[in-house]
Amino acid sequence: MPRQEFFDIFGFLGFVFILIAPVWALATQRPLPKWTLTILVLIGIFGELVAEIYRTLWDYNHTRIHSALKMPPAVFAEKIAV
Repeated sequence: MPRQEFFDIFGFLGFVFILIAPVWALATQRPLPKWTLTILVLIGIFGELVAEIYRTLWDYNHTRIHSALKMPPAVFAEKIAV
């Protein structure tokens, strides 16, 4: 699993690209190239995918009742933490 810094840097670079691409198109009065639009769509899809995976894992660990533990795994982890 990549370190958290990777996702911070990747997110920042994606955000900068999303800001710069439309500003460039407005400043030059030319439409965006097809590769730019493709990258913008892929950034959006990747962002939604990561967000949905995070929501699914959070739900799995905090709301689902584990059959052997009779409680969510996050609650069990809090109980055994010293």
